[in-house]
Amino acid sequence: MGSLKTIADGGILIGTAYLREPYGPNTRIIRFYRPYLSRRALRTQENLFEMAKTAAELGWQMTAHTTGGGATDVLLDAYENVNRTIPIRDRRFTVTHGTSRMRKPASVRRSSALSMMSSRFGFTSTVRRSRTYLVLSG
Repeated sequence: MGSLKTIADGGILIGTAYLREPYGPNTRIIRFYRPYLSRRALRTQENLFEMAKTAAELGWQMTAHTTGGGATDVLLDAYENVNRTIPIRDRRFTVTHGTSRMRKPASVRRSSALSMMSSRFGFTSTVRRSRTYLVLSG
């Protein structure tokens, strides 16, 4: 089985994630202040659909990096559209990251209906003795 990976959006901390709504006024992270940003998709739904369709036709597995909820929604739309003509449930299509904080219950249900896997990478910060530690979890 072959595999295909693409990137649907950027990163949350640099303002390039494709969100459902604008970032808002609380974006002063790492010298970043652009509250109007919310829509920075790197791939269109049509492009993701064609990639997913090709992967399905070849019997490959596909994954796409998504950080924002908007990118996850667009990817799910593409996967569902492909699934209408070429079943993908047994091909283990995935979403890479698809940060759980960005996902709505409807997105989780849609992912489950397609038997999708989610490769998550998250972080939390913990403050101890006036130092901040970054705890990575995968």
